[in-house]
Amino acid sequence: MKTQDMNYSHLPTGIRNDGITALERAHRDAALDEALRESFPASDPIAVSFTSPYAPDMATVPNRDSQIENEKRQMAELGVTYDGRSYRYKEYRYDLLSDALNYARLEHSSSSYLEEQEEAPAPPQWIEPDKPTEADKRMMEKLAITFDGKYYRYHDYRYDHLVDAIHYAQQTRSSGAM
Repeated sequence: MKTQDMNYSHLPTGIRNDGITALERAHRDAALDEALRESFPASDPIAVSFTSPYAPDMATVPNRDSQIENEKRQMAELGVTYDGRSYRYKEYRYDLLSDALNYARLEHSSSSYLEEQEEAPAPPQWIEPDKPTEADKRMMEKLAITFDGKYYRYHDYRYDHLVDAIHYAQQTRSSGAM
C-alpha cells in the first residue's frame, strides 16, 4: 500500500495525515523508519522527533524552475555539457551534474586553466547504443541482463556494451560466483 493511500483516521490528530504535504509526509516517514532502526532490537519504545535539524526550511528551498535555470547557467559558464547519457567536462564523464560542476569549478580556479583552454579538444559526443536484436533479447533474458535505453545491466553492474555484460554474466555463472 502506498503511503498516500493509507488512512490515518484511527491515529491521534497530531499524527494524522491532516493537510501535510508529500515532502512533510516523506520526511516524517523517514524519521519513523530511522527511529525504528535505531531502536532495534527493541526493549525500549522508539524515540521519534518530527523536528529535525536536517529538514529544509520550506521558505528557503529554491523554486525548482529557478534551480534548473541556475544549473543551465553554470553549465554554460563552466563548459559542462549533457549528451543525453552523462554530464561531460572536457574528456571526463559524470553521472551527477554536481560532480561535473564541482570538478569544472576546481579546474577553473587553477592558474594553468587559461593555458589549457587553447589546446583543449572538443568533448566527445555520446553515441547511442545499438538496440538489442531479438537474438540479443533472448540471450539477455537467459542471463538476466536488462537494457534501460542507455545501459545494459547485470545485477548491480552497468555496461556500455552488451558483449561486456554477457561476458561477465557467463563468467560469474560458470564460476558460481553469483
